Amino acid sequence: MEIKIENKIAIPSKPSKFPWAELKIGDSFLCPSGHESAFRSNVCVASKRLGIKLTVRKTPEGLRVWRVE
Repeated sequence: MEIKIENKIAIPSKPSKFPWAELKIGDSFLCPSGHESAFRSNVCVASKRLGIKLTVRKTPEGLRVWRVE
């Protein structure tokens, strides 16, 4: 069996669980329950990848993220 090596094939993007790219400055959303443990690291990665500034705060309802810049 011969395996063909290919190049310049784009890697498909992986859909995000969270609406990072849809946030406008001042928008926020509540972290869905069950995702809190990895949520802060997801915020950091998304912020760097998209070149936006996000902040996370603990609220009575749970963790909430805002786009600040």
